[in-house]
Amino acid sequence: AGLGGDAGGLPVVGAAAVAHHDAGDVGAVAVGIHGVPPQEAAVLAGARVRAVADGILDRFPPVTRVRVRVRKPDVVLLQSPSQLSAHDAATGRERWRWNPADSRAGAGAKRQRGLVYWAGEDGRDARLFTGVGNYLFALDPKTGAVKEWPIPLVNPDRNKGVLDIEFDADENVWIANGFQGAVEMCNNNGTCCKFDAGTMCPSYRVTRDEKHLTRGRANTLRLALSGQLGADGLANPDVMDALDLCVGCKGCKRDCPTGVDMARMKIEATHHFKSHHGFTLKDKLIAYLPHYAPWAAKFASILNLRNQFPWLAKIAESMTGLSAQRSWPTWQKHHFFSQPPSGVSKEEVLKATKPVVLFVDTFNGFFESHNANAALRVLQAAGYSVHIASKDDAHSGTQGHLCCGRTFLANGMVEQARQQAQELVDALVPFAQKGIAIVGLEPSCLLTLRDEALVLGLGESAELVSQQAVLFEEFLANELKAGKLEVLKQNLKPAEKNILLHGHCHQKAFGLMPSVLEVIQLIPQAKPQLIESSCCGMAGSFGYEASHLDVSMQMAELSLLPAIRQQSDAIVVADGTSCRHQIADGAAREAIHVAKLLSDHLLRH
Repeated sequence: AGLGGDAGGLPVVGAAAVAHHDAGDVGAVAVGIHGVPPQEAAVLAGARVRAVADGILDRFPPVTRVRVRVRKPDVVLLQSPSQLSAHDAATGRERWRWNPADSRAGAGAKRQRGLVYWAGEDGRDARLFTGVGNYLFALDPKTGAVKEWPIPLVNPDRNKGVLDIEFDADENVWIANGFQGAVEMCNNNGTCCKFDAGTMCPSYRVTRDEKHLTRGRANTLRLALSGQLGADGLANPDVMDALDLCVGCKGCKRDCPTGVDMARMKIEATHHFKSHHGFTLKDKLIAYLPHYAPWAAKFASILNLRNQFPWLAKIAESMTGLSAQRSWPTWQKHHFFSQPPSGVSKEEVLKATKPVVLFVDTFNGFFESHNANAALRVLQAAGYSVHIASKDDAHSGTQGHLCCGRTFLANGMVEQARQQAQELVDALVPFAQKGIAIVGLEPSCLLTLRDEALVLGLGESAELVSQQAVLFEEFLANELKAGKLEVLKQNLKPAEKNILLHGHCHQKAFGLMPSVLEVIQLIPQAKPQLIESSCCGMAGSFGYEASHLDVSMQMAELSLLPAIRQQSDAIVVADGTSCRHQIADGAAREAIHVAKLLSDHLLRH
């Protein structure tokens, strides 16, 4: 939320109140946003830093002592506009310090595409700096200057993963966290203007309009938070106009040197805008898809008529705003969740020697069941005892289906998303407690557990689950490095065709494309070619909307679709359900999930 005074010469809104939370909550200082009643911001203020001050803060409050609880048992990360430093959680000793203006990351650290990593003693890299959620500012409200004090540690409790740090403030200060801090991550460095910066920024690449650029959006949000767009603040239509073409790719989170996460800011802004102006039929249709999918699947033959008759598609567009020129995902009456129970029970997987839990999302469960079945076959062929995650171990279409809440987040329904995520976390935490990998198929769904779910106030269970949540290809790549896939490698027949690979935006944002390539190369004679592309343009429901159709196809035509057309006989691999649909609509080619690719190359099923 906001700070009183100026920060770095940029106006920011003054705070009105602070929301206090019970001990143990994952919260943050939450202050009033211009035009929005003082409240805890729905997503961004749920960051993994909690600040508690003595008494209610006023506009320029005298804070004499601040206690901060950090859910990072090994490292305390402190960031200011001028430097980034990491402190050992057990001793409080500074491990390293990094100046963003310096090309060197500092002793013991390394830098990759704007992300700072600390290499732990066990040799595994732990990501410390993700741009939003893992930072603490201490600013003078009058000047915006960063204040620095020695920070002694108090009561470090490594078992609970909670660390207390205390410091004295000799002048009036604010602890800044949440939306305003997220916006100020953009320092106008202009990397998003480049066309060779990985994924960022898909909308700017086709429009060349500063308004549809990460930097432009951040500046619009600054104006809204400072009241310069009027009393509506984030509910001002100009805000949503600037965010309209943001596809939520998270490319800026990875490609921007400061790690701006515009995708998460769009969720927050959409939440406030829609809460003020209301939700459309399209919003509800997309958001509640996981809820009505079990019942809708029973009428698959009727619902699929929309794709067969153009006049039905036009009627649907007039009602929902979803383009008649797009085909809709095909409903399956006989889907993954309606088939007889697969895999082992909860009790069996907890006792297994090679256990794994498969989280089947709504899209791969109700629309593309062959992907879920393929993943199950491959994991079983590799010798794993596979349990299908479900609410009650009943594994039925109406009772067992779990959802991450992504469809709700995309439409600004944060409370509903929180409920969905909580249900999923509760179902998965018994396996996470045993160190059992939780494997997902859809990148945007599984990676929600490692991103947004951590800032929804779900407690330590969400942290625990996130540590075990991996994508299908990520799990296999890790097992390959551990030498546990010899049985699978001997059960794969050689590839006979070229293989083209398109990466889902969130796979790229989390640096997971090498894992996909490694897994494809398990297939003898396979030589996958990675298509150098930005967002495919579909991005969930974005490309289905009539208002976005042209921009969506322009994004796809930049590099993805031309590369696919050049190799008409190649197998196209794309792990994102939206990506596969875009390729089918734009190139008339079938793209398959990497699990399906491996399953198709099994010698023995």
